[in-house]
Amino acid sequence: MGSQLTSGEVFPGNFSDLSGEWNWQTDSSLILTHLGQNYEGLTGRNPAELLGRSVVEAFAGLGDPAMMDVPAFICALQGFICEHRPFDDLEITFADRGRKICFSLRGRPAFDEGGTFCGYYGIAREITARKRAEDEAAHIGRLYNELLEGLDALGDGFTLFDAEGRLVLCNDVYRQMYPEIAELIRPGVSFE
Repeated sequence: MGSQLTSGEVFPGNFSDLSGEWNWQTDSSLILTHLGQNYEGLTGRNPAELLGRSVVEAFAGLGDPAMMDVPAFICALQGFICEHRPFDDLEITFADRGRKICFSLRGRPAFDEGGTFCGYYGIAREITARKRAEDEAAHIGRLYNELLEGLDALGDGFTLFDAEGRLVLCNDVYRQMYPEIAELIRPGVSFE
């Protein structure tokens, strides 16, 4: 079962706004009743725009359809809250003042002493830098694969070694030229 929360109580003990985060809370009808003090500073949006709306409507309204799959987000969030289940790492992306902002939502159902559902409380952690790094790594991976495909299309064997004589990359044509040692031809192997 979720945390104990009595009507009108705001956030269990250690649940407070931290740098790069804002907290949130709903009532038993899943209406957004609280947004932490960091919300406006991190999102560039007025909390009054979301308070009093259903948590699904409010959070889905933040999402930018050009940057994320809003229907999938709504479906995932509804799946958790309809069953009063906790959730972690539900990602939401939107634009603010020309910049892309990403948050990871975490939510926990709260129940009173009698087991009656009281609502949800949660945090939204900014993960923009992490998502940007992931996007850049994926882009570099795609470029690397395109480079390898281009090298294979040459029709000739190609290798590149670093200053210490270790293999940096080669194409499949080169490996096919030396089938007896093909399994040894991999990045990091010394030329000698």
